[in-house]
Amino acid sequence: MNKNIIISASALFLFASCNYNEVNFPELDDLSKPSNILNLDITLTTADYSSMGSDAKKNLYFTSVDSVDKYVPVWLGKTYYTASPTSVIRVTYNFKEGSSELLQKYQSINYLSLDTKEQYAPVYEGEDALPYMTAANLDDMYKILNAEYPSADKGALAWVDYDFSEAAMSEPAFTYDFEALDVNTSGVDEIDTDWFLQVDGSKKWTINSFNGNKFLQYTAYKATGACTAWAVTPAITIEDANKALSFNMSVGHRNADCLSVFVSTNFDGNDVEAANWDDITSDFVFPEPASGYSEWVSVGKSALAKYAGKQIRVAFKYDGDGTDNRTTTYQIDDILVDDISNNVTVTPQFGLYAFDGSTWDLFKNSSEVYAPTWSDYVAMGAPGKNLTFSSSVDPRSEEHTSELQSLRRIS
Repeated sequence: MNKNIIISASALFLFASCNYNEVNFPELDDLSKPSNILNLDITLTTADYSSMGSDAKKNLYFTSVDSVDKYVPVWLGKTYYTASPTSVIRVTYNFKEGSSELLQKYQSINYLSLDTKEQYAPVYEGEDALPYMTAANLDDMYKILNAEYPSADKGALAWVDYDFSEAAMSEPAFTYDFEALDVNTSGVDEIDTDWFLQVDGSKKWTINSFNGNKFLQYTAYKATGACTAWAVTPAITIEDANKALSFNMSVGHRNADCLSVFVSTNFDGNDVEAANWDDITSDFVFPEPASGYSEWVSVGKSALAKYAGKQIRVAFKYDGDGTDNRTTTYQIDDILVDDISNNVTVTPQFGLYAFDGSTWDLFKNSSEVYAPTWSDYVAMGAPGKNLTFSSSVDPRSEEHTSELQSLRRIS
């Protein structure tokens, strides 16, 4: 019983003590609580974004979808968990605006790259098409777009990448660019009608492609022993003494001179050994890269005056050896027999076209869209090399920002 009384007395004492403190010392409980009232200004660092997860970890900014309200309060609670409820923390962060109404209008633009003569054909109206636009047919671009997009909706946009020359060259005696062929890097037994291929060795001629451009290629790399390969064009009529042969070439991993160029007037299409061949290799200058691949270049012209009034066949002959380190790679394209003085300057151009429901025309909203042209990129220096910006050629740099601001507008 005494035990119970003592317990009851203690309880009464404690209760009485609490009431006494609350009455006489009202702030005593607050003094016993921890206090860490913060007043901070912070700017989020890369490490801060990374600790939040979400796309902010990758992008280092927030968006209307990946919102700051969703992630920052949680992050603050974990980072400053000892802060008192009345703390104030002002946060500076990166924010990227979502697609604006203006930007959304231009997010579904068709991209059209005109790479082959067949694509240019609609503007040449039955004539042999040339692989570029001219001043005479540039206004007919709508014919190409109609052919490419026969079911376009009103308001559709198309960004067209094409080649342009002020004047068209005359009809060439022969031209071949390999664009109509299928890519075949394992080796081909034929190219096209009337071409002749012959290979003595373990490697074949191949049809390759880079950046949308197709070309003929040969290399003895990884060949088992010697390789001799012939690629002979169809017959070409040389009507007058003003004709010349030219072609473009890229050379890779050069370790020996393996390619020769020949002309014959009596090749029968079957036996290269029985024909007479004139070696014209010295008329050309092949690239000689120290390593890797060279740029594509025109290797020059070989005058064909001595063959006027005759039919000729042009042969590319490769002599190499996979076991004797004679394995240089040769890439051949744009073979042309034309007037020796018929020099045409072709430049890449770009244009944004809009469909009004019946026809295509150049987009005319100059207050909204800037379209850099070939000459604009060239004028900007570094972007002109590949007609593009990149991680190493930053359009946001002070230098290029000022240049971009001065670009012409589509009108």
